[in-house]
Order: sequence, then C-alpha cells, then structure tokens
Amino acid sequence: MKTKNPKKSKEIKHKPWKLAYVGDEKISHDVSIVSRTYNKESCEVRTFSNIKDFSVDINSENTNWIDINGIHDTEVTKSICEKVGVHGVNIEDILNTKQRPKIESHNEYIFVTLKAISYHSEKETFVKEQISLILKEGLVISFSQFPNDIFKRLKSELSVENSFLRQKSAGFLFYRIIDLVVDGYFNVGDQIDNEITLIEVALDNNDNEIIEDVYWLKKELLYLKKAIYPINDIVKVLVRTEREIFTSETVFYFKDTLDHCLQINESISLNQELVTSFYDLYLSNINKKTNEVMMYLTLFSTIFIPLTYIVGIYGMNFKNMPELDYRYGYAAIMIIQFVIGAAIYSYFKKKKWLSSVE
Repeated sequence: MKTKNPKKSKEIKHKPWKLAYVGDEKISHDVSIVSRTYNKESCEVRTFSNIKDFSVDINSENTNWIDINGIHDTEVTKSICEKVGVHGVNIEDILNTKQRPKIESHNEYIFVTLKAISYHSEKETFVKEQISLILKEGLVISFSQFPNDIFKRLKSELSVENSFLRQKSAGFLFYRIIDLVVDGYFNVGDQIDNEITLIEVALDNNDNEIIEDVYWLKKELLYLKKAIYPINDIVKVLVRTEREIFTSETVFYFKDTLDHCLQINESISLNQELVTSFYDLYLSNINKKTNEVMMYLTLFSTIFIPLTYIVGIYGMNFKNMPELDYRYGYAAIMIIQFVIGAAIYSYFKKKKWLSSVE
C-alpha cells in the first residue's frame, strides 16, 4: 500500500540578509527623512531629499533625532541603518511590519519596535502602524510606517528655545517617543468606551444588526491586547536597565509609562469581558425571540389540531355517514369548531400563556 508523501513546508520567502519590505503594498507617499540636531540654545532642522546626501554628526554637545516616514523603500532604510551601524537582523525587523513588538540591547545601541495606533475621526477607523526606534549615544532614529501626527508634540517642543526637551539627552527623547505611543492607546481606549456605550444602547433597543460592531470591537481589542502586552515587557526592561545613556530621572519617567501600560492592559481586559457579555446578551435575545415564535406556533397549532381532526373525519366521504345528509350539518360543525377554538383560546388566556406573544 502506497503512502502519501507528507506536504513540504513552505520555503521562507526572504532569506537572512535579503532585505524586503513586508507590509501594505498600496503605498503612494514618498519616504521623508528629517534630521533635528538640537541643544539648549538651538535646533537645526534638515530635510534630505536624496539618501546620498544623508549624514549625521554625533557629538557630546548636541542630540540628533533622525525621523524617517516610510519604510517601504528598502534601499533608503538599509543605507541609513548601515551608516549608523545597525545590525542586519534589526534592519529586517524594521522592514517587517508584522514584527511583534520587542527590544534588543546591543553594545552600541538599543533597538525597539512598537505598534502605534490612533483614531482617524474622518474615516471613523483605527490607524495602525509600526514604529521602530534606534538609540545610540547622542542619537535617536525613528522609523514610521506612514506619515503621522504622533510626534507633532515633540516637534513643537523642540522648536521652543530652552524647552524642557531640549535640555535633555537622547535617552530622554527615546523615552518621550515611547510614552507618546503608549498615550495613543489611552485615546483609542476612550473611543472604544464610546463604541461600547453605543452598543449598549443598541442592545437595549433590540437592534440585531449591532452584532457586526460587536465582532469588529472584539477584533480590535484583541489587536490592542497583542500590541500593548509586549510594550509592557519592553518598558520593564528599560526600567531595570543600568546603561549610562539613561539617567535616574529618565528611568523614573519610564516607571510612570509602565504604570500607564498596566492601566491600559486592565482597561482592555475589562472591555473584552464587556464585549463578550454583549455577545452573550445578543445570543440570549435571539434565543428569547426564537422561543417566543415557537410558543406562538405551538399554541395556535394546539387550537387547530382538534379542528383539523373534525374536518378530517367528515372529509372521508363514506356513504354511510348520516351527518352528511343532515340539513344543518354544515352549520353545526362550524359552530362546534368555533366553540372548541374559543374554549382552547380562553383556557390559554386564563393560564396567561399568551401574554408572552401578545
């Protein structure tokens, strides 16, 4: 007897060091590279239209922030990373938007990748993207999947002379970026709370079409859970780190971010339970309506069963059926059927069995 050959496992599409972008292929925006070199007194902003012109001057007096919007151009991402000494494995992680949030600590730098999420009010949907960070002495590089307003507050602070952010090191800027990503989850949580309120109102009004929103919300909460849980572990590692690039003040701020992660986790878990209860309530309402319909059919079937029996007897058309020749037979049968039906209905009414279907 011949045995079937086992199915061969799918080959890995992208082998190590063969860099390829993994993500949304429908991308229309160009890659933008903006460099901010700042200290207490000044902040120089440079935009690089050509990767060949890109350069970064790292020194002890200034802090450099390289902000890259768009990672679909692998050559741009690879060139920037190689110029600052980023390992090839981390370049692959930057280009892979399906990468799980994680942290890697190397001798020369710290690498972090996160999942950022925000609410798009016009499209009424959540926008998800991957953000990768590289931290070196005096240098922070951020890779964003799409153009966004996540860092708008940071850019505004850096434009103010002698601002609090400009007085701090690259380690503090690294913290602020992570903190902004985490704060974005709070904003999304507020929007989810609004959605939950709308679903509660719809369920009270017996709106069965709301189940699609329940499924959607359940899916979004699962994504949030998968995204924020690893960030919680990332911040824990940063809180316990003893690297000189982080001052004791920055570590203290990371502890506050860790508290935010715990709050978001608790909020997501609570909302997941609520959404599950919504689904159970929806099924309960459906079962209740089904039972009401079945009771309605059963009661009326009970009324018509004896009537059908009588009609069946006199519909057999035997020759020796005296009642068929009776002058008032038809009227008598109709009256009897009406009396039987009315009696059964009155009995049901007295027992209050019809109250649930009226």
